[in-house]
Amino acid sequence: MKELNLKSKAIKFFAIVEAIVLAVMPLTGCTQTDSQSKKSVVSAKVSSDNGTGDLPTVRLGVLSASNLLWEAQIGIDKGIFKKNGINVEYTEFGSGIESVNQIVAGNLDIGFVADFAGINRIGSTQDKTDLRFIAPLSKTATYALYVDPEQVSKIEDIKGKGVMVALGTVLEYFNGVTFTKGGFTKNDVDIIPLEAPTDVLALAKSEKAAAYWTAGETARKLQEDYGWKKLIGQADIGITTNNMFMANNAYANGNKETIAKFLKSFEEIADYEENNREDTIDYISKKDGIDKQFIEVSLDAEVRSDVFDQDVYDGLQIIENWCSENKFYDKDYSIKDFINAEALKSIDSSKVTYK
Repeated sequence: MKELNLKSKAIKFFAIVEAIVLAVMPLTGCTQTDSQSKKSVVSAKVSSDNGTGDLPTVRLGVLSASNLLWEAQIGIDKGIFKKNGINVEYTEFGSGIESVNQIVAGNLDIGFVADFAGINRIGSTQDKTDLRFIAPLSKTATYALYVDPEQVSKIEDIKGKGVMVALGTVLEYFNGVTFTKGGFTKNDVDIIPLEAPTDVLALAKSEKAAAYWTAGETARKLQEDYGWKKLIGQADIGITTNNMFMANNAYANGNKETIAKFLKSFEEIADYEENNREDTIDYISKKDGIDKQFIEVSLDAEVRSDVFDQDVYDGLQIIENWCSENKFYDKDYSIKDFINAEALKSIDSSKVTYK
């Protein structure tokens, strides 16, 4: 498995949704319910079942134009899932929480989500949810705070200014930590909720907004078209995002062997990508019609995280504590109660080491 320097490599570009020229808001951390979701499934499911219907099938949610999508495609087309004794069918979504919504609805077996979104979703439904974190997927630290340099030159200058945010997303967490670092709270700024992707550039042009946490294509446009500057990055406020696999507890308990095969397959897929770099880039470019440079940057930005260690656990609990303190839900809870890593542990006990 490749291990990349998080600060130097992962800080490049990983906000995959934004990279499609603002086609989708950066809502990997979105926490909308099914009825509130503004972004529906963006592609039909694609299955690895090629006449092998006797194998168990995992219904997986993936983020459009993301590393996870590409890995699922490689696993299918290179026969890695089949070799490990499973079929995988994937459906693309515009955000992680949408895949979680579909798990709850019974339409998926496994989904992906950024730490904040999963924690917030569990917290708001903790008395009735069956959702569990089943394994880490990757670590990222790619977002940065971009500001209008005519209004902001240091964090303290944000006080009293307009700050854009997609409510219910991980950006709220970034903002909260930023405000604390600057010595003020969200009550001291003008929070500007975003309703559509184009709002970001429209607000930047109007000068009503002065700051926004973002990455990828949106960051480039803010800099090149509107003269905004990067003020700080995630590393500057001590935040690393853990991207996680989620499933219902009932599914995790009843399908431990299948999940273990699923997770083992993704380890092999990551190894394949590392050992066949150029072929991987060519394959993705031809299959999905994506620029090779973007693929290369995205692959470099991913730090694989297939061990549920104390660092991952503590990172999740820190966010839960923050969400509780900031009243994102009514009562505190322990992350440990919402983890089912038995399948991961069955692959290798050293992969689950948190206490």
